[in-house]
Amino acid sequence: MYVAIAGEQKILRYALNPETGALKSVGEVEVDGAVGPLCTNPQQKYLYAGLRSTKKVSSFSIDAETGALELINTVDFDSDPCYLSTDRTGRYLFSSYYSAGVVGVNALDGTGAVTSPHRQWIKTGGHAHCVHPDRTNQYVFVSHTMPANAIYQFTFDETKGDLTANATERIKPPRGEGPRHYEFHPTLNVVYLANENGSSVTVYDLDIDNGTLSRRQNMSTLPEDFSGRNSCAQIHIHPTGQF
Repeated sequence: MYVAIAGEQKILRYALNPETGALKSVGEVEVDGAVGPLCTNPQQKYLYAGLRSTKKVSSFSIDAETGALELINTVDFDSDPCYLSTDRTGRYLFSSYYSAGVVGVNALDGTGAVTSPHRQWIKTGGHAHCVHPDRTNQYVFVSHTMPANAIYQFTFDETKGDLTANATERIKPPRGEGPRHYEFHPTLNVVYLANENGSSVTVYDLDIDNGTLSRRQNMSTLPEDFSGRNSCAQIHIHPTGQF
C-alpha cells in the first residue's frame, strides 16, 4: 500500500497482510513536491504521483516482488492535478484540476514514463475532481463539486488517446449535491457517485450505447438524527460489487 504525505513530500510504502489487514512499514520515497493523487496502471507495473505544490507528475516502476518504487521520470504539468487515472490499456494518463477547471490527457511511453506536454487540455468548470474510464474504455466522466455542480460526459478513443465531449456534454444534479468521486460497478452498467456537499451517494445508470448517465437513486450518508457540518470525499466499491 502506498500513502501520499503532502507536507513531508514523500510516499510511504507498507506491506499489507491480506488475512489480518495489518500494515508493516517497508520504506518511503522522497518526491519533488507536495504529493497528492496516486494511481497505478492496469497491470500495476507503474505508479504515478501528482505533485501539487510544484505542478509536476512523477512516474515510478513497481518491483513486483517487493513493491519498491524506482523513479522513471518527472515532468512539468500546466496546473496542479487533484486526481489521476490511466485508461484501460495503460497507454494514457487522465488528470483533473480543481482550481483550473480542466481535464487533461498525457501519453505514457513504453517504459511507463508520462510524457509532456499534454495531448489534450480541455476546459470544463471549476472544482473538477474525479476522472476515470468505464470498463469498456469508451467513456470518461469528470465530476465537479459546488458551485459548478456538474458531471461532464466524454467519449474516449483508445487508439488515438482523445477525449471528445459527448452529445450530452454534461448533466446537472440537484443544487447543493456537489458530485466529487465515483466508482463503476465491476460488472453492471451502474455508477456510484459520492456527493461532497450533499453528504449523499447517487446511483446512476450508464447507457452503454451512448455513454450517458441517468439518475436512479439518491441516499444520505448520514443518520437521520445527525446535526452539524459534514462532507464526503472518496468512495470505493468491493471487487464483488456487493459492498
